[in-house]
Amino acid sequence: MARDYRTLRGEMAYIEGMDELKRQIQRIGKVPKRVISKSAREGMKSPLKEARATAPVNKRRNAPTRGTLKKSIKSVMEKKTKRMKYKTVYDLQFNPQFASIFKGKKIMRPGLYGAPKPRDYGYYPLSQEFGFHTKHGYKKGRYFIEKAIEKHQRESLQKIVDTMNDGITQQINGS
Repeated sequence: MARDYRTLRGEMAYIEGMDELKRQIQRIGKVPKRVISKSAREGMKSPLKEARATAPVNKRRNAPTRGTLKKSIKSVMEKKTKRMKYKTVYDLQFNPQFASIFKGKKIMRPGLYGAPKPRDYGYYPLSQEFGFHTKHGYKKGRYFIEKAIEKHQRESLQKIVDTMNDGITQQINGS
């Protein structure tokens, strides 16, 4: 039987196997951390692939950063805090290893064009995702990571439920 859940935009998503998963969780008691982590990683694979595919590419032929933005997107597990002890959450981030490449031009008048707090340098990945202010107006962001997550949200939920069902079944059977 399918269960419906609200997605980020408020629309309904139908998930097959949710009732079975709840029964298995009640049967096993505490779900092992490795099952939760594995299912969260599986759910993040499709949005990660989509974000890398739709990331903008510098069109200049000899640009040093050509394709680097695509390579820098990675899935990172958030660190545990006291508030979220048992949750496993993966986030799409830009690899800090490429920070020196993405460090933009020096901002001549920081804070003049609407920046909330002055910064010395721009950061290319964030400006491509969220947009930026210029002296000629506002350059809209492309929101390629946000769109990738929204596009694959239902598929990711289904993968998480299926992977958890499989993992718990293996735990119950003892293999």
